[in-house]
Amino acid sequence: GSRSFQDIVDLQKALARQPEDVNLLSAFSQAASQASKQAFDQVLKSDATSARAHQVLAERYLESRRLSEAEREYVESLRLKPYAANVHFALGNVLAAEGNQPAAAAQFRIESKLRPLSADAFYSLGTVLLQQGQASAAVAELAHADRLRPDTPQILLVLGRAALAANDGAQAEASWTKLLGIDNRSEIAAAAHLGLAALYRKAGRSQESDRETAAYEKLRKPGDH
Repeated sequence: GSRSFQDIVDLQKALARQPEDVNLLSAFSQAASQASKQAFDQVLKSDATSARAHQVLAERYLESRRLSEAEREYVESLRLKPYAANVHFALGNVLAAEGNQPAAAAQFRIESKLRPLSADAFYSLGTVLLQQGQASAAVAELAHADRLRPDTPQILLVLGRAALAANDGAQAEASWTKLLGIDNRSEIAAAAHLGLAALYRKAGRSQESDRETAAYEKLRKPGDH
């Protein structure tokens, strides 16, 4: 441990003298990477059964998109420390990425209880509920996220979609109109225009539908962003 640390210090000094030396840069990068791995291995060796160790291991697996291994380690971390904030959220994201929306929703719901001021927890819960076709329940969670973090385009976009799916056209229109008052240039804005076009078309408001479709097309033009 101390030897590899000393190697890094020596290489740093050499780089200060010769900052353009490619071989020195490569050697420094390898030494730093090795030191990081050794520190991580030490955590696992000294406390391999700790909740934190399993959490860190899960994060390592996530870096290489090894979802099933990450899921296993997060589950083990929570078995050892069931009420750890952020870990239920992380596990929910893994489960959602694996396509297991019901299990993801359960984890996001626990996270929202552990962190009742987390807009991310309520947004993620609402999103997976909407994916499961539970539109009214999704609206409730997404509206909560919107109250916690007002004027967030991504939250307003999905809240509008959930409201439309729940046959609440007024809420969908209000959400998307508010979004466009905040952001009228991005891909999120384009999606809001597209949603409004569909909403107005369904309501027989063809002139407004055409206007929103044109706004959508304008934002979708290459080089317009």
